[in-house]
Amino acid sequence: AVLKFDGESAVTVDTTGFSGSEDLDFNTGEAYAIEFWVYIPETSDVMALYDTRPLGEPSLGDRPWLVIQNRTLYLRVGLDTSPTTKIEWSGGSNFAYDTWHHIVVNRTTSNTTTLYVDGINRGTTTDLGQGAGDWISFGRSSHNASYRNYLTAWMTDIRISDTVRYTTTFTPPTAPFTATVNDRLLIKPDSYEVEVSPDVTITYDDYDASLNTNIVTTTGT
Repeated sequence: AVLKFDGESAVTVDTTGFSGSEDLDFNTGEAYAIEFWVYIPETSDVMALYDTRPLGEPSLGDRPWLVIQNRTLYLRVGLDTSPTTKIEWSGGSNFAYDTWHHIVVNRTTSNTTTLYVDGINRGTTTDLGQGAGDWISFGRSSHNASYRNYLTAWMTDIRISDTVRYTTTFTPPTAPFTATVNDRLLIKPDSYEVEVSPDVTITYDDYDASLNTNIVTTTGT
C-alpha cells in the first residue's frame, strides 16, 4: 500500500494537544528517526520530502526540512528565502529515478544527525537546531505558502520513532512496519494506492496507548 503525491497536495500530521510520548516535539538531546520509502519519477523540480516547520511562524524556522532536486538531497534549516544546508548529498547514479529508495534522518541523544539513503550513511551534522515540532508535512514545504515545493512521487511505510534506529550501514527493511513501543507515528495506507488529494491534515485517527504509537491506516480521498 502506498501514498500517491500528485504535485499539488500533501499530508500534514498535527500533534497539537498531544504531549510527552504522544507528540512529535523532539527537543535538543532527544533521539528520533524519521523514516520512509519513496519512489520519484525523473524531474528537475525542487520537491520537499518532509518539513517540520509550522506554517507562518518565522521564529520556528530552525526546524529541519528535507528537499530533493536533480538527485541531490538537502537537509536544511532556516527560512525558505535564506535556508542553511546542514547535509547535502549528490546521489548521482546512486539515486536513480523511477525506483524505490529508503530514507532515514536519524538523531542521537548527543544531537548527531545522520542521513541514510538505502542503508548507507550519506552525511552527518551536529548542528541541526530543534529537530522537530508539533507537526510534520510530507510532500511539501509547510513554512511559507509561496514556497510549497510539492512532491510528485509515491511514499510508503512512513515511521517516526523516539529512538535511534540505525547507527551503521544496514540493509533497508522490506517488510511492512508494525507498531512498536518506540513509534510516535506510523502511516499505513489501507489500500494498494491512496491518492493524497486534496491536502490532508491528520490529527491522529487512532492512538494505541499501550504502544504510545499513533497509527494512521487511512489517508487521502
